[in-house]
Amino acid sequence: MFWSHKYDFVLKLLSLAICIGLLIPILNSLDSTGSYSGRWYVFGMMAIAVVLFMGSYLLLFRTISTFAYAKFTLKMNLSFHQARTLNNAYTPLLPHNKWLPMQELRDMPDDTKYETALAILQQWEDAKRSERNAKRTEFANAPLALKALKILFGALMVWIFIAGVANLPPCSYITNFIMWAGGDRYYPMLNICLLILPVAVVYKSIDAQIKRRNADD
Repeated sequence: MFWSHKYDFVLKLLSLAICIGLLIPILNSLDSTGSYSGRWYVFGMMAIAVVLFMGSYLLLFRTISTFAYAKFTLKMNLSFHQARTLNNAYTPLLPHNKWLPMQELRDMPDDTKYETALAILQQWEDAKRSERNAKRTEFANAPLALKALKILFGALMVWIFIAGVANLPPCSYITNFIMWAGGDRYYPMLNICLLILPVAVVYKSIDAQIKRRNADD
């Protein structure tokens, strides 16, 4: 999910609200002067929005969220600095938004909760590190065709997102069709989704065929 617990949900909404609140005056100012137009304006505004959202969340609200969860849900006595060391457990970053509720800490003595939470987090991060190493080893030992497929798929995903925001080919072909059908604007997220879905299906199909062929060999 996009959030881990109720405090994280509220503070991510607050980060988003701050981001929107800062963007609106910029948009109104540019609109009044007529100094923007076209695809790069949309791309730039989206980039600014992402930077504002992630900046406010990472620098402040993420640790506040962790502190609130540990203090009020787990009844843990900790400082703001200590809360920051537990961010990866209670407010992990996307796309790997798995987290550790650690509900078992509620019934533990207060003077052992923080150290136990650190130990659980360390074990979890060690396990994730081992999993990443195993995946890297698997990729290194994979057939050349499978490596090329994964690299091509990653590059296509990046290009589709850029093309969708900036209305470049192949997303521009969808925009042209929408305009031809009577539309008066282009829809970046619609273009991105319409291209990502078939590309992902084709990738999964080819990936399964290559793995099946290697297993048979």
